[in-house]
Amino acid sequence: RELFAIKPTLVKDLPGARHIQKPDTDKDAALPAHPGAAAYIDGNERSFMDKYSDYIWGVVLLLSGLGSVAAWLRHYLRREERSENALHRDRLLKAISRVRETTSLDDLASMQ
Repeated sequence: RELFAIKPTLVKDLPGARHIQKPDTDKDAALPAHPGAAAYIDGNERSFMDKYSDYIWGVVLLLSGLGSVAAWLRHYLRREERSENALHRDRLLKAISRVRETTSLDDLASMQ
């Protein structure tokens, strides 16, 4: 493709360059060009993302769905842990309030 873009300047320096022709990229040509070369010459080659972006987004969607299911399952299986954590939190808050209300070091030592 680049060669054909600079062909007019090449013809000035090299007279034989005018005989350079673009290969026939049709599929039914007598001598078919390689599919990759034909796509490059015609300017319709596909990049990696053009080819595989649907698969990549599908995998991302699938993994995010699986992650959501795993998070729900973990939450479901550890439902007792929440009540246990709430119990510990309440005990800790009561202890903090008792420490703040105490007035003597002996009471603090006994709490410890």
